[in-house]
Amino acid sequence: MNKLVFGADLHGIDLAAIGTRNAVGGTVGGALAAGAAALTTYLLGAAAFGTVGALTISLAGVVVGLVVYALVDWLWGDTIEQWMRTTLGGPPPAGHAAAT
Repeated sequence: MNKLVFGADLHGIDLAAIGTRNAVGGTVGGALAAGAAALTTYLLGAAAFGTVGALTISLAGVVVGLVVYALVDWLWGDTIEQWMRTTLGGPPPAGHAAAT
């Protein structure tokens, strides 16, 4: 998106670093979203609620997943991205020190 819309000069290392950052947040967020949905199913006994239960479960999973993704990205996103750039031999992004 950045490359097509904004004309960003991204190369393989940039794409791998950004992709790794997003994959980590997505994996953790997705896992906890599934757990939240399962817990909601257990606590509410969703079969008794029909459509309302299904919507409640889905909403719980979405909210937990998005919040956890944002939290992981906020806490560790820069560190993960810098580590990946350094591991692949590229320079850190402008304005950032190399990960140690």
